[in-house]
Amino acid sequence: MPTTPEACQEELARCAVDLILSEPFFGHLLGNVVRVVDNRATTAGVCYHAGRYQLHVNPAWFQKQLRSRKERVAVLKHEALHLLLGHVQRYDPHRHDRFRFGIAADLVVNQLIGARWVLPGDALLLSTFPELAADRSLEEYYAQLAVVDLGEFLPMNWHSDHGQWGIEDPTDRALAELELGRLATEAMHRSGGKIPGNLKGTVMRLIEGRAPRLDWRRQLRIFAATSAQTRVSDTLRRPSRRYGTFPGLRLRRQQRLVVGVDTSGSVTAAELNHFYAEIQGIHRTGAEILVVEFDAEVQAVYPWSGRLPTRARGQGGTRYDPFFLWLSERRRPPDGCLLLTDGHAPAPTRRPSCPLLWLLTHEGTEENLCFGRVLRIHPS
Repeated sequence: MPTTPEACQEELARCAVDLILSEPFFGHLLGNVVRVVDNRATTAGVCYHAGRYQLHVNPAWFQKQLRSRKERVAVLKHEALHLLLGHVQRYDPHRHDRFRFGIAADLVVNQLIGARWVLPGDALLLSTFPELAADRSLEEYYAQLAVVDLGEFLPMNWHSDHGQWGIEDPTDRALAELELGRLATEAMHRSGGKIPGNLKGTVMRLIEGRAPRLDWRRQLRIFAATSAQTRVSDTLRRPSRRYGTFPGLRLRRQQRLVVGVDTSGSVTAAELNHFYAEIQGIHRTGAEILVVEFDAEVQAVYPWSGRLPTRARGQGGTRYDPFFLWLSERRRPPDGCLLLTDGHAPAPTRRPSCPLLWLLTHEGTEENLCFGRVLRIHPS
């Protein structure tokens, strides 16, 4: 078999089809992951980069060292499990030993491969460590391996490359969690709702983590329906009532909202997950949304298109006045402003130039929130 990147991509596609036909959820989960065939991975590995999850595969290793299609599909399912279980973002270079963490993660996922596929001969199995019990968590294996001599495995270059794991920036980690939730949701829908039974709880937590907690159609009716501006547009569907000619006129009411996102250092990755889930919930109502990320200063401004940003900017202290100053300088004020925050900041002194709704984290403080109504985002 040739070892060119093109030939490897073709074989990857065939293996992905086999996985979709046999285990649709895992096949579709990998179907939305960017496949990169190059030498950055010594074998195969998943990572998160620029807002997307990627699967890196070394073409020479994949086509020459793996001896059968069953081995190649087993490797793909292995990487899909690392992805689904969040091993990429759970690895913390400041707290974990990468080598021991990788062994613990492999012990978890290799118990879930099943008899249909054949893992490569260098795979780390539970039988390699007879002192460890089955069906334990990554954290338990990681702790137990601390007293095991792993020296004989150090030169080993086994089939899963964990070298690109780890997301240090908490805002990027929050975006990675939401992106994983999106992948899991799409995989569930495309596989007809068939989720592997032993992983159903994991999948449902990911899906629920990206769902908005508030009924935005109702909240926006209460908050901004009266202030939504009327737009006039031409229509060819009906004639003008006055002249009986085409085009006629149609009146539209559309909500133009600015959504401020507190990306300061006091906002946790889980809270940012909730923030972006709420923005997506607002987006589904049809509102036109302009997102403003800020901490002590305005950091980024972009229209919300329904897709997560590649990263969030901030991590400093929090001040609301620079955001409200930016808002007041808009030549055309929006119909309303929503501000997502944990409330840990001085009270603003500048009044916003449009109706304001504060969205406060579950554990946040509303002591310094003024000029508008406060809604608290509950975790469930």
